[in-house]
Parts: sequence; C-alpha cells; structure tokens
Amino acid sequence: MSIRLRCVPSVIVSILALFFCSCAITIVQPYDEKLLADTEAIFKEASSMIDDGISNSPRTDEERSGIKKPEDHLAHISKFQGRYAALGTDADALILRALSRAQEVDKIGEKLQGQINILVEESLPSQCEDIERELGLSTTSLTVKNYIDLKCLFVRWKAQHSDLVLTKGTSILKRTNWELRKSTLFSAVLAIQKAETSKKQ
Repeated sequence: MSIRLRCVPSVIVSILALFFCSCAITIVQPYDEKLLADTEAIFKEASSMIDDGISNSPRTDEERSGIKKPEDHLAHISKFQGRYAALGTDADALILRALSRAQEVDKIGEKLQGQINILVEESLPSQCEDIERELGLSTTSLTVKNYIDLKCLFVRWKAQHSDLVLTKGTSILKRTNWELRKSTLFSAVLAIQKAETSKKQ
C-alpha cells in the first residue's frame, strides 16, 4: 500500500498556479500539530502490538501446526481483537480530523462520505479499494488520502489474522508476518510525518 508524500517544492507550486490558475487545486491542508502527535501515538500503539505478535508467534509452519489448542495460544487472533479495534478507532479519529480540516470537505460528496462511514463502521477490506478509487476522483486532500490508507492497512492486518487459509486453519500468524508489518508501518507513518512537517517550511 502506498502512502502519498506531499513534499512539494514552492517552485512547482508556482508553476502549477500559472498553468491551472482557473482551477482550484488544494495541494495540502494546513499543518496540524495534534494530527501529527496522534499519528505518533498510533504508531506506538501498533508497534507494541507487533512486538507482542513477534514474541508470541511461531517461527515456522511446523511449529504452528504443533499447537494443540490454537484458540488458547497467545498469538491467536482472539488475543489481539481488542488491539485491532483500538487501532481502528484511533485511525477513524485521524480520518475525521483530517476530513474536518480539508478545505474541500463539502465537495467530497455524499457518496464518498457514505463509503468512508462504511469503512469506519464495518472495517471491510473490500471497502478500502472502493474508497481509494473514489478518493482519487473526489478529493484533492492528500492528508485525507494518507489516513484512509493507514486505516486500510489496519483493516487488512485484521483480515489476514482472521484468514483461515493464510493461517492454516489456526488464526495464528507466523513471526515473519509480524516482522513484515513492522517495516510497512514504519514506512507508512514516516511518509505521513515527513509530509506533515514539510507544511511548516
């Protein structure tokens, strides 16, 4: 999943203004210190969950298949449900704050708002693609897009952990699955932070 970087040099902005002076284009929305602080907080929360997943999960398929009662194991999805829910709620709050500060919120439209509400309320992986496609056409707020992407990352993580095919019928991920999440999360949040701090320059 890609997180969009909004570090746009002022020269490029000036050139765009010359060519598109008749169009209202929002490159970025205003810098938001609380949004950045809350992004760091959700990073810490997700990192803590990943660390617990790494320390409690089996290394190999053989180790996992040897678990007698998967539902009682510390790496079973049931032990992480509350943490997935908390990450989802925090991501929802970031989306709502980003939307509330986007200059073109009123232009996003009822259809897009409805799709975001479905994602916020139901956390369905299939909704992520629909919302991202709609956002590509309906909003110029890259900040909003980035937080939708972050929400979708968490939605997909939960879906993977619940996937009986991926987890070989155990609802337990392997250690490598968690380790990959660490680098994905780091890259996603770093891109958001870089983009947000660039607004102060």
